[in-house]
Amino acid sequence: MTLISPQTPRSRASRSRVLACIVAVCLAIATGAALAVAAPAHADDGTDGTDFTVTIPRTTPSPTPTRTPPPASTPPPASTPPPASTGGAKTSTGGSNTTTPAGTSAAPGCTPAEPAVPLSPAATGEKASVDRQLYLPGQQVTATVTGFGAGEQVQLVLFSDPTLIGTFTADAGGQVQAVFPVADGTLAGTHVLQFTGWCKRIALATVLVGGGTAATSVGQGIPPWLWWVGGALALGGALLGGWRLVRAMRAPAGTAAAASAS
Repeated sequence: MTLISPQTPRSRASRSRVLACIVAVCLAIATGAALAVAAPAHADDGTDGTDFTVTIPRTTPSPTPTRTPPPASTPPPASTPPPASTGGAKTSTGGSNTTTPAGTSAAPGCTPAEPAVPLSPAATGEKASVDRQLYLPGQQVTATVTGFGAGEQVQLVLFSDPTLIGTFTADAGGQVQAVFPVADGTLAGTHVLQFTGWCKRIALATVLVGGGTAATSVGQGIPPWLWWVGGALALGGALLGGWRLVRAMRAPAGTAAAASAS
């Protein structure tokens, strides 16, 4: 038979200390294990336990673009109809150096304006020149005049029946050279060629037109004096031949036979 001794207060206190030590050891082991598990996760952040600062850049919102309305379109200028010619003047084609834009330089203090086609030539004006003394329908006329403003527009009209040849432009020296054909059906005789500048300056030339046409006429380029010389020679030859004929008829038969034999 085993005897159990009764527990004393001192043995109870020893047990309590042992139990407390065991609990403390268990808590220490549990805490160490928890720290060991958490340590690698903390070490992976690459900070090594040092403090760091994260800077978040501030983004400034871009301004909203302002849409500019397109400029209002300017309507094209209204076209101005050409001035109506007076007197029912004819218009001739085929001239060179014709119609260039207006607005070029002219005489100082002048406002260029296209003149109306006159019904008759001016009584006075500057002198213009032509390249021939006589023209036939179909031939080219070259008319030259100086004294207009540089770049001035110049109207050209042929009379007697007013025919608008065209509008020509003066060069930098104020010279105008117009080249145009004599229209078929132009009457033979003397005609007036009138230059009228858009600053009202006038120049005149005389054009002599012959009968027929340039294609059928022969010898129209021969000077008039040569016709007179040829006519005089022909007349002299005719007179000489007639005189010899009359002399031969009046001579005796023997003399006439001897003359004819010789």
